[in-house]
Amino acid sequence: MGKITSVEISDEASAYIKKAIKEERFRHFRDFMTRCLELAVIYTMDHWDVHKGIFFVDPCRICLMPTETLEAILKHIPKEQHEQVGRDIGNCARAYFRRVGLDPKYSENWGTVLRRMTYDGWGRFSINDNIIENAHPVLPDAIVKGLMESVLNLTLEPVELTKELYIFKIVKAVS
Repeated sequence: MGKITSVEISDEASAYIKKAIKEERFRHFRDFMTRCLELAVIYTMDHWDVHKGIFFVDPCRICLMPTETLEAILKHIPKEQHEQVGRDIGNCARAYFRRVGLDPKYSENWGTVLRRMTYDGWGRFSINDNIIENAHPVLPDAIVKGLMESVLNLTLEPVELTKELYIFKIVKAVS
């Protein structure tokens, strides 16, 4: 059972929350606060120093940048290196997941790992049977393929690759 408490919030914050509820992004104030607190715990916001612009989530440094900035960086990575870049990113991500108590090589953790990747802004991930989807991806498909193969210790085959949705079939789990 949770704890009931009251807190004073600014008029600006109150107006923002009311607008979000009116736009049906949240059902009610409690829904909004529950989501905020869940994210605060997941992203260890108590360790952030907003005045210095330093945001860490465990060993990860968070940096918000415009989409155009990420696209400018990606332009300088040759397409033939995309899958390997994904694998390199995946090696780092796999170590991160292990540190937070999730070993991604076990299939029972895949849903949680993909949900965390969604929360981390990689796009909306889902898994159903032997299909993994990445909707609204942030990276090119070959990078995502290499990343997921590395993190989840799988071999994937692209099924459908559009600008807004990547669908991969799990060919086999690598032992």
